[in-house]
Amino acid sequence: MKKYLISLFVCLNSICFGQSLSNYKYVVIPATFSFQKTPHQYNLNRLTQFLLNKYDFESFIEEETNEDFKNIDVSKLLRLRVEEKGTFTSKIIFTFLDYKGSTIYTSKEGKSNRKDYKKSYTEAIRNVFKDEVILNHVYKPKLEKTTLAQYKTLVKSESNSDVKKEVFQLKFELRGKEYSFIPLSKLEYAIQQNTKVIGKAILQKNGVDYKIEAGTLTGKGSFDDFGNFTIIRVNPANKKELTDTMIRIK
Repeated sequence: MKKYLISLFVCLNSICFGQSLSNYKYVVIPATFSFQKTPHQYNLNRLTQFLLNKYDFESFIEEETNEDFKNIDVSKLLRLRVEEKGTFTSKIIFTFLDYKGSTIYTSKEGKSNRKDYKKSYTEAIRNVFKDEVILNHVYKPKLEKTTLAQYKTLVKSESNSDVKKEVFQLKFELRGKEYSFIPLSKLEYAIQQNTKVIGKAILQKNGVDYKIEAGTLTGKGSFDDFGNFTIIRVNPANKKELTDTMIRIK
């Protein structure tokens, strides 16, 4: 009975994740994975792009995006993080993150025991695609659709004091003050305090950290697993680092 319940839980968990992953069409692939010394080493990034496209994704190599990419619906966009955790055995894991940095799906390990690095990594990546959730991915659009053009129009309206409730934004609280992050593109948020835009957060090449340009909040930051936003900045008085966590309230 216990084994049956465990199997049922795993099955339901896979279905749940599969339904989430199926809502996404686009994937941005890093030009350099965490274990690569140079961009496209061993041609692994191109191989990953080829295989993602094979399973009903439309994928792009980071920094090689075209004009069409700028107009896609960011709610359908995923960023791919590729990690290698093996020592004597190559173990590759894919993590799919949405544009807010939240984990949508983590793949099963793709393994290889080959001694040659290129052959080992290539085989391990191919084995990741044996993961049933990725293997059976078929894009199913979400009912809600929010385009970059809509974001920009709504943000512009709000900056002119014509506040509209339908503006999508992440809301945070820090030391009694409320801040909003409003997506401007796949890589950038406008940071707003009350109704005033005070700066922006720009996603960096590692796909995790953001460069913050917003007055006294200027520094770097990232989302945690709970949707909060941690900012690290330098105190100009003593040159020491300050770490603050903006608590997600919406």
